Amino acid sequence: VDIVAEKNTIVVLPTGAGKTLIAARVALRLKCPTLFLVPTCLLVSQLAAAIPEWSGLGVVKLVGGGAGGSLAPFDVLVSTPKAFESTQARDGLRLGWASFRLVVWDEVHHILKEHPYRTLAKSLLRSGAEPRTLGLSASLTYAVGAPKVAAAVHRLCDELSIAALEPPPSWILSRAGTTRRSSPLTCARLPSRRRSTRGLSLRLHANRTC
Repeated sequence: VDIVAEKNTIVVLPTGAGKTLIAARVALRLKCPTLFLVPTCLLVSQLAAAIPEWSGLGVVKLVGGGAGGSLAPFDVLVSTPKAFESTQARDGLRLGWASFRLVVWDEVHHILKEHPYRTLAKSLLRSGAEPRTLGLSASLTYAVGAPKVAAAVHRLCDELSIAALEPPPSWILSRAGTTRRSSPLTCARLPSRRRSTRGLSLRLHANRTC
């Protein structure tokens, strides 16, 4: 939580290991407002119920075509990417990227393909806003083979201005019934699209089970 609160980060953890709880605690630490993007309506409902329980934060959810009228006050806005895009187009003043202190991308690897996440990531980049960015993933990339995986990780981190990539600690992998592979995948320096990406240094320990 300390690392994520200080710099743009992707957290790589197995399913059920607590990625959403980490995001909720970071939102609480940064004192909101937070945009929590998830790829499905089912996840919106699940997280809208779980986040208040874990953090006490007020949550509003967006699904389908987004909010038809004005949104209720919120600490955390949980939304599918399409619903947020539609609602942001109607209420850009309140829901502009600069309005959020934290943007969470659940299953962040979707940005690497033609997906509504990708449209929003490009929109965030164009806006010039710099909210804290937190990506969550159990799989990180669709690529197969070390060179392709490395290229995908570089691209993902560059497009979201990621400054840290946190692999799962050994005790979490042990609880999940697997172990960390010994060979590290190192991303030494990425092209800078924003000032915050300069001097970027990341490390990812390959984990074939993710």
